[in-house]
Amino acid sequence: MRLLAVFILMLCCLPAFAGQCQLSAGSASQTATLDGPQRAIAIEGGKVAITVRCQDLATEAVLQFRALALHQPKLEMAGTAIEAEPNHRLAYPIPKGSSSALFTVQSDLPRPLSFQLSDRRHYRQANIRHNAMMFSYLGVALALSFYNLLLWLRMGEWQFGLYSAYTLATAWFFATQEGIPLLLAGQSYWLVPSLPLAGLTVFTGTLFFAQFLALPRHHPRFCRWLVQLPALFVLLFSLITLAFGNTHKLLDALMGLLTIWLQLCLMGLALLRAVKGDRDGLWTAVALALLLVGILTRRQTANGGDFIAYYGLIIAALLEAMLLAYMVARRLRVIKQEHRQALHMALTDPLTGILNRQGWQKAVAGQSCIAPEQWQAVYFIDLNAFKAVNDQHGHLGGDKALVTVANVTQRLLGHEATLGRYAGDEFVVYSRGQREQLAELTQRLRRQLSAVMVPGHPNFKVSATVGVHYQQGPCSLEELLAAADSSMYALKAGAD
Repeated sequence: MRLLAVFILMLCCLPAFAGQCQLSAGSASQTATLDGPQRAIAIEGGKVAITVRCQDLATEAVLQFRALALHQPKLEMAGTAIEAEPNHRLAYPIPKGSSSALFTVQSDLPRPLSFQLSDRRHYRQANIRHNAMMFSYLGVALALSFYNLLLWLRMGEWQFGLYSAYTLATAWFFATQEGIPLLLAGQSYWLVPSLPLAGLTVFTGTLFFAQFLALPRHHPRFCRWLVQLPALFVLLFSLITLAFGNTHKLLDALMGLLTIWLQLCLMGLALLRAVKGDRDGLWTAVALALLLVGILTRRQTANGGDFIAYYGLIIAALLEAMLLAYMVARRLRVIKQEHRQALHMALTDPLTGILNRQGWQKAVAGQSCIAPEQWQAVYFIDLNAFKAVNDQHGHLGGDKALVTVANVTQRLLGHEATLGRYAGDEFVVYSRGQREQLAELTQRLRRQLSAVMVPGHPNFKVSATVGVHYQQGPCSLEELLAAADSSMYALKAGAD
């Protein structure tokens, strides 16, 4: 009795047999059990026919295939095509019980074809996680691509355009691996040439990293022969595969070796830039290292046998995209700061530090559009006998006189008027307000600039003539300047 009880207990502890599916392609054969481990069957390149025989399935199941670059998949039962599961072109429902089917597919290269038999409910739960990961990456990549495209169109910086092309090509490549274009466009094979897309991704990525690190400027020979030329060969090899239907194994191997070579060369040059003080060099090397690990993982386990093999490159690409987004954002801040500095220098007089002619006109242009009842005025300031100042004190003395007049005038005006250096020894001022306020400002300017002491030179004095034109209501800036200039010359003529 004791032996019988132990035997019955052992039978109860054994897992229930839930069914299995056997796949056969030529002489190769593999069997997968329901919710069991993933299996792989070797297939040749080109069109492949695989016989599927399922026995004693305890529930509805899903037969899912995982492999890179498969095209035109089709599963038929009793001559009727079985529609794939939603959002996945390589997962097919299998009915409960026993059945047989024929699976046909076009493979780019001879490779192991991984497959797994799952309970349909379990598959859909896992598929939700899979889609979340894939569409998270695709969403990030497309957003980065669109944003950098706008930056390129707005700023004209090639590094942003190349980054946009690189992220778009990468997203398209991974979408192709998952068959998303086929889901959207049926059997339009030209939309999903996997090797040309891989070549385009490598080519655009290489050009982006080279441009981002300024390798053509800092290391022109290394960049030309070790980076740009191999990247061009990868692109050419990938395009040649179109003539062979993506089944040329030698070209695929050459592309793989050149891709790894490019990764190593770019990492080395990035570290060299980091040693020379370029902070972006270190982060670029880290991003390239992540991508290289993902590429090696994908190539060493091309059948996608486990989570890391299947998602490793996608995770690496996602981390790389986030890291590159951080670096591009830093580079964008630097470029904007440089643009602001360049704009400031373009609109500022380098000697006196006030607005130059262009900067003053730009600042005043938005202020001169006033209501008909308002008053505005332009003051034209010209130093008296400035040639004699240069002759007596030299050009350095003349520069000191100009700086002193600019500082004195700026302190007098404060924020109530806009001062600029018009040309040579001429300054201009624009102000708005009541007629009496503008007239009072005229008197203060003339009084202050009648005798200006140059600091550090007790006997060095300069004076200036201030012409002014008051205008009620709107008037063009050119007319205001011309009238103020005439007023200044009239005062000089009267003084003479």
